[in-house]
Formats: sequence, structure tokens, C-alpha cells
Amino acid sequence: MGFAEWQEKDFPSRPFNQTGTSLVMDFVRIGDWSGSAPPSSLSNVLEDFSTVAGMLSDKDKSKLAREPVIWMTTVRDDGQPQSSVVWFLLEGNEILVYSKESIRVTNVAERPKVSMNVNSTEWGGGVLTLECTARIDRSTRPASENPDYLAKYGDRIHSYNWTPESFSRDYPVPIWMSIDRVRSW
Repeated sequence: MGFAEWQEKDFPSRPFNQTGTSLVMDFVRIGDWSGSAPPSSLSNVLEDFSTVAGMLSDKDKSKLAREPVIWMTTVRDDGQPQSSVVWFLLEGNEILVYSKESIRVTNVAERPKVSMNVNSTEWGGGVLTLECTARIDRSTRPASENPDYLAKYGDRIHSYNWTPESFSRDYPVPIWMSIDRVRSW
């Protein structure tokens, strides 16, 4: 059975997201079947798929705890998206990034809507995309005084010949991302 036949046969009525695009079609187009047959029902597809306002599932939290880096995308004043790999820490339902004084900081200050993306599997599964509102909070303790951040990145900090204090001097700007929307499958 071809892709279009399968999609139409198994999912004749599909829920739609806010833009009117089929949630199932989004999943099917990008999903990773890992060589297995497509799921037999809509409920099987949606079991691993979430589009929830600001809510991380336990699976999403676990993935974020394991991931060493995340892609952070800000937008320049000319409208060009600017993606960078950053170290991050999940704190509750927010993500903390320490940044250099850079275009990223300017972008966040002027256009606080950002996206965060975790690397997917080789075939495009394991996707986790976060739409966030960012804010700079210079009253946040520096990385050198954040035990959770040092537990996650202390070895990496030392491997780059930094001390926690020198890292904090190089990356002094705390950026907090409040999660507005989660897309994962």
C-alpha cells in the first residue's frame, strides 16, 4: 500500500492544529517508523505525539535531562533566524541558557519569541521542539554558583580549560525561556 493510500485509509478524519494542518499529516510526513509498518490507528500515532501549550511530558523532561545541547533560534532585526547550539538547563517549566554578550542577547531583548530544538534521531524521530518567550534576567546567579548547571556541565567546562568562574565571565548573560508550546514525537 502506498503512503497516500495508507494515510487516507487509516486516517479518514484527522484532528487539525491551529493552522489547519492535520496533526497526523505533520507526524506522518516527518515521523520515524524505524522500518516498521505504520500504526494501525490514530490513537497509536497520537500516543507519542503532543502539541500542548507549555506542557512537557515526562518523556520530554527525560530527553532534556539527557541532552547535552539544544539548538536555540532567535531572530535578527532583518528577520533572519539565527540558530546556535547552546548548553542549557531545564528548571521547572523553563530553560536557562548562559550567553555571551552577543547578537543572541540583542535578538532576545528586541524579539523575545525563540524556538528550542533537540537533535532528532538519524531518521527524524525523537523530535522535541519548544516555542518559547525569552527574557534576560541579570539577577540570576551566575553559572559558577548554579550547582545543577555545574553538575551537568562541570566536566565540559574543565575540558575547555575554563574554571566555573572564567566560564561565568565569558557567558555572563542568563536567558530564561518560558515554554509556550511543545511539539514532540
